[in-house]
Amino acid sequence: MRGRRRDRPWSPTGRTGRRVRRDRHRRTADRASAQPARRRARPATGFRRPLRSKQASDCRQRASADSPHHCQVSIETTLKKFYAEETAYVAAGGFGKASFDGMASCLAEDVVMYQAESLPYGGQWRGHEGIEQFMFAFGKAWESLEFFEHRFVTEAPSVVVYNRGRLRARCTGRTLDTSVMQLMTVRDGLIAEIHPFYLDTAAVREALGEV
Repeated sequence: MRGRRRDRPWSPTGRTGRRVRRDRHRRTADRASAQPARRRARPATGFRRPLRSKQASDCRQRASADSPHHCQVSIETTLKKFYAEETAYVAAGGFGKASFDGMASCLAEDVVMYQAESLPYGGQWRGHEGIEQFMFAFGKAWESLEFFEHRFVTEAPSVVVYNRGRLRARCTGRTLDTSVMQLMTVRDGLIAEIHPFYLDTAAVREALGEV
């Protein structure tokens, strides 16, 4: 049987050196924790630190605002509000009885509307004043306006709108179920151009008693 070596004392942990190294590491860690933390230098490889939470949130908001989906949603919101305000304006009695402010809030200052010349309210209508005059002429022709459906095809800043609805003529009392396609331009959340294309202008004139 081989005897133990007397130059290296026996240790219950296996070897004395292992315990010494562990104690040395512990003392080194304690000294490091007592020193103030130093800022880590930015590597020269072009690596960028992660953005702080607020900065990251701001970047996400800007990216979301510039996205095509966000543009489409904002345009559709503007148009839906405009059609709702138009319906309310006609229902309230139109020019002189209803407030035009709701519709005006959806329109650019230099807005232009192009109506078919064959209609009693045909021609070009410019600016907020022009659109309000158009609504006066439109209100003289129709006593009610009801929309059943809106469809939007958006390619900012342009949008094609399919409108299906019902109108009641003021003079004849006739109702007209029809549809209108509108090519519109929306800039900075405001309507700048309106080009309506009627399904049947002859049916419009007949309902108004002009044929």
